Amino acid sequence: MFTKEEVKKIINNKRLIRGVLTVEISLPLKKYSRENNRRLTTQDVIEAMSEEHEILEVIKTDQLLNWSKKGHSQTGVWKFKVKKIRKAPTPKKPIIEEKKEDPPKIEEEKVEVKKQEPLQTENKPSPPPKKNTKKTSKSTSFRGRIKKIATKK
Repeated sequence: MFTKEEVKKIINNKRLIRGVLTVEISLPLKKYSRENNRRLTTQDVIEAMSEEHEILEVIKTDQLLNWSKKGHSQTGVWKFKVKKIRKAPTPKKPIIEEKKEDPPKIEEEKVEVKKQEPLQTENKPSPPPKKNTKKTSKSTSFRGRIKKIATKK
């Protein structure tokens, strides 16, 4: 089961043409085996769409899985017949600009911060930076080490 919010996040496309709502959804595959197997059904999509539209009937259904299974894909299309909702035209409100008085400005005191001058000692040139040199030990193969041990005795 998916929640309404989860379904709304994975919707790719939503179209309403002549009273038919078409919803396209793609569900990503799970990345790890420890994640739960989840199934997106028509009921989940209806619950998510019921807030925005009044669904009268289901025209086309689909089912999505977040794991690979023969005959199922990760993208699906649902079609619903919905009741046309006519919105009353909203009257346009005239834009009235109100003059806002500026709050009185508070004068800020300027504080001068003096930077400390670096202490000058004798003019000694600084040594050049050391390069990171790695000491690598010469490692030999196992066979070579055993041969060395055998020849010492």
